[in-house]
Amino acid sequence: MRDDLMVLGRLRAQFRGGAIFARQAKPPCTLSERRMRRASSTIRRRPGWLSEVGAGMAGWDEALGELTAKEREYVVGELWFYASLHASGSDIRLAPVDGVWWSGLRVDGATQGELRLWALAIERYEECVVDDGQVRFLVDPSMFPLVYSQSTLVRLPSMSAAMRPHLFGHAPGTPQRWALMMRAIAKDPAHDRRDDPFGAYTLPVAPDWAVSSEYSWLPAEFQLDPGGRARIHSYINNLSPTKYPVFYSVIERIFSAMVPILEQVLTDLAHPRAPCVPCGLYRWWAASDEDASSAAAEADQEEAGPGRQRADAAGTDQEQRRAAWARYQAGLDDPQPGPFAASGRPIIPYTLCGRRLQAVVEMSDILLTPAAPKYATDWAVDGMANERIIATGVFHYAAENIGHSTIALRESVQGNIDYDAASSEAMARLYGLAPDERQQCTATRDVGYIEAPSGRCIVYPNTYQHRRTVRLADPTRPGKLRRIVFYFVDPSTRVPSSELVPPQQAHWLDAAQAHDVAYDGTYLRKRGTDLRRFAISPQQAMDLRASMKRERAAAMRDLDALFEPRVSPP
Repeated sequence: MRDDLMVLGRLRAQFRGGAIFARQAKPPCTLSERRMRRASSTIRRRPGWLSEVGAGMAGWDEALGELTAKEREYVVGELWFYASLHASGSDIRLAPVDGVWWSGLRVDGATQGELRLWALAIERYEECVVDDGQVRFLVDPSMFPLVYSQSTLVRLPSMSAAMRPHLFGHAPGTPQRWALMMRAIAKDPAHDRRDDPFGAYTLPVAPDWAVSSEYSWLPAEFQLDPGGRARIHSYINNLSPTKYPVFYSVIERIFSAMVPILEQVLTDLAHPRAPCVPCGLYRWWAASDEDASSAAAEADQEEAGPGRQRADAAGTDQEQRRAAWARYQAGLDDPQPGPFAASGRPIIPYTLCGRRLQAVVEMSDILLTPAAPKYATDWAVDGMANERIIATGVFHYAAENIGHSTIALRESVQGNIDYDAASSEAMARLYGLAPDERQQCTATRDVGYIEAPSGRCIVYPNTYQHRRTVRLADPTRPGKLRRIVFYFVDPSTRVPSSELVPPQQAHWLDAAQAHDVAYDGTYLRKRGTDLRRFAISPQQAMDLRASMKRERAAAMRDLDALFEPRVSPP
């Protein structure tokens, strides 16, 4: 099997419910793992850490100083492996947070200048939505979204649904019927990707609260050539292809720069790592020395996979368990890692060259003032499960008076830890968790933060929850941070895109009908096509956007339970 198909098969098997919603939660992070993550992250923030790996690890003593001998050995082995993933001469680097990759050299100054000029043009000539006075959307994917109950699709894929308005008119009506129609289209003999085993739309297997039955962002189609150069093969929602054709070519260059970074992120996702310090409280509840040895050996096997944990099978009697705890309490030490072992992740990342990718495009500005000198989001993931966002690419291309820009990240946590009041000390000594008077505590797995200055391309997996923070450099003056964001759809599946869904913007369709000519030269009046039947007015679009925001906010509240569960005794 080709490498690209192998990685897509792995991704489909792992993320059938969408990246974050199918993620198997991990146990809380042990104190040992926290120390090692902190040390590894500190070293990877050093600009020349890759050269230091082969030069005696000069300057690492301070970062490694708080580690035990076993922890130090693990971190050094991990960093040697991470260094091997970097190709000689490549500008793409592993970020201080595992699974996140970045580059500060992928987009040249000329392209950044063009991007700034087009942003000014959109700001001047288009109506831009502003949220809470701090975020101005130049291209907003939540405006004119796919509405399952009313949006239409063309029956055959074309270069762009925007180019075939005379084919408008088929409305599937529900997500299930959309899936059936897209599967039928994928099998059509006229479909140029009918032989692609990953070319059909699949419904996510996720909780009801994670899936929208009403709305979806509408991605564009990006075709990669064998060299990795991207061409946009359908319209970008809310960016007119007839009004801004030259700007499309600029976006193609930026997308092309992101692809090699995305390849590294997807390769990491396809090869998840087991916890570096397998640990479970049931180790300390064995009823005898023999049971303790048996439980420890069994734990090594049970915890070979990520996030595996089970209730204790030995010493189920409460008094017996307490007696066992009293015997082993003195020997309860901070669990330590074994030698570092790679997860099978290949040194050379899987390639996406030659494939068709889908991505939702957003352009926005963060606006700060002396009265509001800080911008901070809540913890969130990108998109709903039905949108299948697997990773997010962010490029900040202009900054004025911005002194601090970071993205904090955290993992989902397994909440069903089996413990009781007698094991509160174990919770503190193993995980650093301090149960309250009701024997409850909140478990989180913060994995660190990444700095996001202007000029840096960053791609992070949507298996993390993220929180963005931006601050002014000089709090007495206003500031602005411009960004373009690509929400990458899982390449192992497909979602309805602008290849099949016609544009719904009333002003786009009015312009086409006013000139009596469609984008492909078809005379609309002669065909009797009334495009107004398929249009959404600006006010309707704002109402739909508000409804989408409420739905997503509710989903994020439910999702918080996976990232900061309240752990309590059964």
